[in-house]
Amino acid sequence: MPTSRVREVLDSPQESIPVIEAETGAPAGGLHILFADDNQYVRESIQDLLILYGCSVHTAENGHSALEKMKNGHYDLVLMDIQMPVMDGITSAREMRSWEKEQGLEETPIIALTGNAGGQDVEKCLAAGFNSIFAKPVRIEDLMKVLSDYSSVAGRI
Repeated sequence: MPTSRVREVLDSPQESIPVIEAETGAPAGGLHILFADDNQYVRESIQDLLILYGCSVHTAENGHSALEKMKNGHYDLVLMDIQMPVMDGITSAREMRSWEKEQGLEETPIIALTGNAGGQDVEKCLAAGFNSIFAKPVRIEDLMKVLSDYSSVAGRI
């Protein structure tokens, strides 16, 4: 049963929400996702949605925590806010890419989440190793498209 946070997001009038079919093969196809955002409400809401779409999700409240989780786990996809305390998402992504290279690992797709998806943020994100950038607020249909795309890449669909 969806939590009240998910219900608020799903009932949002500005969104065109896809139908969730929990008993079917969800579009996310079992992706293991690391989601980093300093806003607890956003973290919990997106985590709940990702779970409804068939993902397993670990969360982090800052870039340092995300980096540590990345080093100690396996993820098919990282979704990360770029403006967080302790360590921002850009620094964290750069460190993740450096660590993957040192370990001889394939790059994990990293998607930036930002309130300013234009100009300098895009350049900084791409230079740090992000694969793409999403503007906040995140539109659910856009998130589902990315999950579907990366599920295919991960061989989950």
